[in-house]
Amino acid sequence: MTGHALSLYGSSHLRSAILAARAAKTTGPGSAQDAWAHIDAASHVAARIGTDRNDYGLAFGPSNVAQHAVAVAVELEDGHGAVRRGLTVTLSAAGPPVRRGHHYIDLARGYVLAEDYAGGLRCLQRARKIAPQQTRHHPMVRETVLSIATARRRREELSLFASWLGIGSPSSRQPPHSRRLIAPKTLAACIRLASRVRPRRSW
Repeated sequence: MTGHALSLYGSSHLRSAILAARAAKTTGPGSAQDAWAHIDAASHVAARIGTDRNDYGLAFGPSNVAQHAVAVAVELEDGHGAVRRGLTVTLSAAGPPVRRGHHYIDLARGYVLAEDYAGGLRCLQRARKIAPQQTRHHPMVRETVLSIATARRRREELSLFASWLGIGSPSSRQPPHSRRLIAPKTLAACIRLASRVRPRRSW
């Protein structure tokens, strides 16, 4: 095959990988296996090409395969796997901004699935810097931001409730506007400890 034909062939595997990963939500693990099989096939094609190409605007090559591997993990709701794979992705500055921006949108979703909300927001900021218009209007960006906002709101509610109980550092007795939120893990440990203490009878 020529380089152009390999780009088409490899891109078709990447598209099939995403479709199979999305189908796994309803059809089960078989589709998940198909998704990774397509990624493997695309990886072999990319190895034959040896470099990133932009035949027919497909931007196919090793970098694009690595990006799609992150996207597949996200579609399979494997946040930790997506983040782990994302650490190995190297994006070329010469690549299409839309593709690079979309990668960080996908990676942000992975961080949120892994409950690393700060990491998710950092990825969205990078997507905004690379492809601002796409980031502003992409529905997955809005969904991810809502997930981050909801998680932060829950943390604040937990911290305020713990302060009402008198759990935490002396800062919990400061005025509301100057309070520091207590780390969720610390709060959870304190609440579990408090639940084991039996109240004294008053009679």
